[in-house]
Amino acid sequence: MSGPVHKIDLGKPIAYADFKAQPETLQKEYVKNILANYKVGMSAIAELLGVPVSTCTSRLHKLGFSFPRGFKPVREDLERFREDFGLTERVAPTKKNDFGERAALLYWNPRRGAACKAA
Repeated sequence: MSGPVHKIDLGKPIAYADFKAQPETLQKEYVKNILANYKVGMSAIAELLGVPVSTCTSRLHKLGFSFPRGFKPVREDLERFREDFGLTERVAPTKKNDFGERAALLYWNPRRGAACKAA
């Protein structure tokens, strides 16, 4: 009697729930394939799986993977990884000093069509 057949496409992204449902041997093979083709760390793999880095770290440690602390991938490797797996680069939010715009709205006088002077 044969058991269930599990399959992971090594070149395609996978949801964490599907990844975790696979046997450990396939999980290890999936991660090994990523690490062999791309020099990326835990954060990139976590991004691929769609989970926080802490969740990814815990799971990969259970599978026997370890990464040096403070590892930073080469930008080209990370960009190639994201491109190959269809991930968009996350852009960090920037602080914008829009105090002037907000102040103008606070002092706007619709009857005069101009900003009021602050007292």
